[in-house]
Amino acid sequence: MTAGIGCTSGATADDIIALVLSTLAASGLNVSQLAALGSHSRKQGFVPLHQAAQHFDVPLHFLDELAGDLPNPSAFVARTVGLPGIAEAVALAAGPLLAGKHKSTNVTCALGAGVLLGSAQASSFNAAIASSRLATSSAGP
Repeated sequence: MTAGIGCTSGATADDIIALVLSTLAASGLNVSQLAALGSHSRKQGFVPLHQAAQHFDVPLHFLDELAGDLPNPSAFVARTVGLPGIAEAVALAAGPLLAGKHKSTNVTCALGAGVLLGSAQASSFNAAIASSRLATSSAGP
């Protein structure tokens, strides 16, 4: 299954991990069934998402286009991002919903019964860290 993740810029990897785990538990699912994390492409550079994917040892996918017809649209996300929601839309892109959105302060998670294919772009945590380190090392003392 895929965990669709929506998050604010204040979210930490621990926030994401905790909500994924609690969403799985509340749905009677096991973390061993988790095949991927996914989010909207605007979060590609968001390191906590990469760290969460690394924690679960699953790929992280980003989608450019998301479905607009969601069971639980968010007025806040519509105002701030221009989409009816992220977590459920990503989960639905993977397959039928196993769990609708669950929310914490900075993270939203929904579970889709499948793995993102096609328009998803896999991202590598190591590449993000390498890029960050390169930028830091060239910045000087």
